[in-house]
Amino acid sequence: MKDREHSTPWRPSSVDSGTLTVQVQPGAREEGFVGHYGDALRIRLRARALDGAANAALLQYLARCLDLGPGQIALRHGLRSRRKLLTLSALRPHQRQKLDLLLSQSAPVEPHDHRHRP
Repeated sequence: MKDREHSTPWRPSSVDSGTLTVQVQPGAREEGFVGHYGDALRIRLRARALDGAANAALLQYLARCLDLGPGQIALRHGLRSRRKLLTLSALRPHQRQKLDLLLSQSAPVEPHDHRHRP
C-alpha cells in the first residue's frame, strides 16, 4: 500500500516536465484549489461534467493559474473520471515556481468514505 503522507500530485519526468494528478469537483459554486486529496491535488470547478466542459475548464483554469501556454498542458488520462492525470511540459522557471507555490500551499484533505455515512 502506498504511503499517502509521502505521495505528491507532481511527478517530474525531467527538469521542466512531469505529470500532475488532480481530483476534480465539477459543478462547484466557486472555483479553486482545495488541497491534497491523497496523492492528487483537489480542484473545484464551476463547469459541469457534461460534454467535456469540466475537462476544458480544468485545462483553462490551470493554464491561467500557472501561466501556461496551450501546448504546455494536456489531459493524459481520466477523460470521464474525476481523477485525472495531466502532463505539464516545457515549464519555464516562473511557471515551475508557481506550481511549487501552489503545491506547498495546498493542505492535505481527508478523503471521505461515502460507504459509511452516519
